[in-house]
Amino acid sequence: MLYDSKPFILVSKKYLVCIISFLGIIALLILGARLLGQSPFLVLTTLFLLVFIPLMGYSLMFSHRLAFMLLMIAFPFHSLVMRVIEVDLGIVGGVGTLISTWKEMVILILLSRLIFVSPKYFSSTDTLILSFVGFNFLYSIVPSDFAAGLYGFRGVIEPFLIYFLVRIVRFRHTDMQNLFRTLVIVGMLLGIFGVVQFIFLGSDFVMTYKAIAGELSNSHTTRVVGNFIFRSSATFTSPNHLGMYLAILLLVTLGVYVESNVKLKSIMIPLIFMGLGLFSSFSRSSWLAIVAGGAVVALLIILHRRVKRKLFIGSIISMVIAVPAVYYLGVFDYVVATLLLEEISAAGKIPSILEGLNFMVSNPLGIGLGLAGPRSTRFGELTVHSENFYIIMGMETGYLGILMYLLIIFSVIVKLMRIYYRLEDGFEKGLILGCLAALIGTHTGVLFIPSLQELSVSTLLWLFVGISFQYDYLSRQELKKHQFKMGLMPRKTVAPNV
Repeated sequence: MLYDSKPFILVSKKYLVCIISFLGIIALLILGARLLGQSPFLVLTTLFLLVFIPLMGYSLMFSHRLAFMLLMIAFPFHSLVMRVIEVDLGIVGGVGTLISTWKEMVILILLSRLIFVSPKYFSSTDTLILSFVGFNFLYSIVPSDFAAGLYGFRGVIEPFLIYFLVRIVRFRHTDMQNLFRTLVIVGMLLGIFGVVQFIFLGSDFVMTYKAIAGELSNSHTTRVVGNFIFRSSATFTSPNHLGMYLAILLLVTLGVYVESNVKLKSIMIPLIFMGLGLFSSFSRSSWLAIVAGGAVVALLIILHRRVKRKLFIGSIISMVIAVPAVYYLGVFDYVVATLLLEEISAAGKIPSILEGLNFMVSNPLGIGLGLAGPRSTRFGELTVHSENFYIIMGMETGYLGILMYLLIIFSVIVKLMRIYYRLEDGFEKGLILGCLAALIGTHTGVLFIPSLQELSVSTLLWLFVGISFQYDYLSRQELKKHQFKMGLMPRKTVAPNV
């Protein structure tokens, strides 16, 4: 066991007081900005940058752990901040593009400062990942548009850089606990903002910061039983991205709740607000991810014959919260219409997937990175698209690209299962269970929407994979130290494969 038997408090009363105070300050700032005739989001973005930039600069010099944590906190806010800078400040073109690369700069600085001083240990999974990255680099120079290829490669390599970074930053056990707690609080704030946007901000906010050429994207609206509904996207560019981000956090939190002695009252408020944010996104692929990931958690619990009373209570509470909303908004009929392909967007997914399959069959070697899917709109019009994440990958990198990626996912799932069965009950085992559920759930949801092309979503997922492997490494090191003290092994040891 890496932790003692004390209950893990996810969000204590102290944190809740701080969060409520923070939300109160935000409300006052928004009211003040309205009274002064200024854009509230411009005021909030300015204050955010005034605090964030000096803190990031300090942490890069003196605390790599803090710098990494700030980076992961800022990821889901990046799109909205950049959109506010473009819309309210009018900073576009080369300067705007340069500002938007700040995440990559921070990652490269951390890598350059840590890669030669931190212990390195590679596994077969790491070899597969590095091979996949190298393979995609070749495909990034295939397109005639170098900028499109480079942008596509950025989307491939960045999540894996986060995966490797979390394992060389030298996080301690408590650091990873605090990182998880911080990300859950961020998810709760995103859920609150999503609900506020869904109920109050509506089309005004979406038209100001999400519209393209003055037109509202179809992805921000839906029809539920004939009612026209705006889908919340919070700080993301799409409601599906918000939904999948919160789905990952919900599944990991569920895993921690099931396998550790976390207090129910410390986890209920974050779960409620993240769940409401997920619901207000009306992202059916994210709902599917929750169902698939939840099935993984339930299956492993049943196989272990450890169905806990608190899980049953939590399920009942979730149903009590969900049922009124489902009936009030007609979501049940909405889901049925989706399954029967009577809903417009659902009916359009099948032809999109079939067209993508035909294109992939016609181009078995792929056409190059950045030329298919949502990323291709960055430097031109959408030329080839599919609603399936794997088909988009196949259109860009061919059959071999899909095969390599699926091999990586299979390898990660196998290793997570081995780690899960090896560890004792506790926070770390729960996080690994949640990571396993999130990995399977997410890769089920992207069958119908390419949400993993959004960096905020993919980096969060691979962050938890990296943390899970790091926990395994630390637990083995703890075991070796104990065996050495007991005289059961020589001093010289080799870092174990994860």
